[in-house]
Amino acid sequence: MKRILIIFSITIFVLSSCSGNRTERTQSSSVSEDTAGRTTEQITEQITASGDDISTHDQPNSSSSTDDTPTDGKFVSKAVWWWNAGSVVTQSDREKYFTFLHENGVNELYFCQGTYPAATLDKMFEAAEKYGMRVSYLTGDASWILEGNAGLEKAIERFLEYQNTREKGSGFYGMHLDIEPHQLEDFFENRPYYIQRYCDTVQKASNRIHEEGYELEIDIPFWFDSDRDTVINEKGESENVISVLSRYVDTLCIMSYRDSAEDILQISSEEIAFARLSGCRVVCGVDTYSLEGDHVSFKEEGKEVMNKELEKLLELLEDEEISGYGVAIHYLDTWYNLKDL
Repeated sequence: MKRILIIFSITIFVLSSCSGNRTERTQSSSVSEDTAGRTTEQITEQITASGDDISTHDQPNSSSSTDDTPTDGKFVSKAVWWWNAGSVVTQSDREKYFTFLHENGVNELYFCQGTYPAATLDKMFEAAEKYGMRVSYLTGDASWILEGNAGLEKAIERFLEYQNTREKGSGFYGMHLDIEPHQLEDFFENRPYYIQRYCDTVQKASNRIHEEGYELEIDIPFWFDSDRDTVINEKGESENVISVLSRYVDTLCIMSYRDSAEDILQISSEEIAFARLSGCRVVCGVDTYSLEGDHVSFKEEGKEVMNKELEKLLELLEDEEISGYGVAIHYLDTWYNLKDL
């Protein structure tokens, strides 16, 4: 009986780490935009003038990536969230999805293992290496920031356990955390508390993942406010959350869910400004399905319009003075089924 309970507990953990964040994203796209009308350069000037001390870190290692590198040496990624590991089990599914991604210029995967065994990951990597795509270990759940929750520790151990089966330099290049504190029922009643808990959780992940020699990426909503959302940093000082997070991670992946390149860049302006100062990469994410209005996703516009806007967005990001940049599509299943309108 005890063994059954343990197995049940493990199953619940791995299910929550890949299913909880796939569709519950309403708050990440509906909160007001306080940065409207300000360019990333203006925000950077304001940050610099305020005297905020933002330590820089080295550009993340992208040695396992493809050759999508401009002449200035910045790694440019086109990524996709891949939540359903079941779609790599059969050879026909692997060929179908990897061919689709290759034809659409994808060079980076955020892949969630879920309840599937390590053998499934081996099959996925065989295809990813064939098409020159690097892969990050996608996982996360909002409950992981709660006091006493060991979800993060379990996820890291599972990640490292698999990495130890791979040859050095192969397998996942890092961990991609999708922890969205706004999914907690009482987040907006206790916003400062939960944002502090979130920041502390990311710091814990950063220490362990970097100690093991891997990159850390996080998904964040675009609406974190540099004036309102402050936390106590590792020095015991008050600092805005975007600044702190940009120092803890190698890549900020912004859930900048809008359907035009200009709007995406605008709502990402604060994150880009802090990334410029800290030295981390920025990836702007777009959505392919939403019920929150036709400005939030490309559900109404279709694949062709989305591809054009992403090309435009990459050109805009190229002008930003950041260590690396890219775009990401949420998520594989809905993108694959998106209509060509």
